Amino acid sequence: MKTDIAEIVCNVLKEKQWGIFFRNEPIQSLPVQDSTTLYKVNEVRDDELVHAIGQAVEERVNEWQNHQTKQGQTEGKSSTGIDSTSMNTETNTESTQDL
Repeated sequence: MKTDIAEIVCNVLKEKQWGIFFRNEPIQSLPVQDSTTLYKVNEVRDDELVHAIGQAVEERVNEWQNHQTKQGQTEGKSSTGIDSTSMNTETNTESTQDL
């Protein structure tokens, strides 16, 4: 799933002829022999983009799984508490009737 999402993003970027560049240093000056200046855009490579997207998706999935696990444990505890309370009530009622 992670690679599918990353591939879709990369394909959209290519189809639209868009690029992603580093915000802190968008261009880089290149050394040339004469006095003119040549600049290059510091573009993010596809493999870096795919890796970053995969990592972000994995982190988000882990967060969701942890949230679901915690929520399930909370629900399990509350239902167990209700069950034990109702069982105690039934036991107390039977004990009272025996007297």
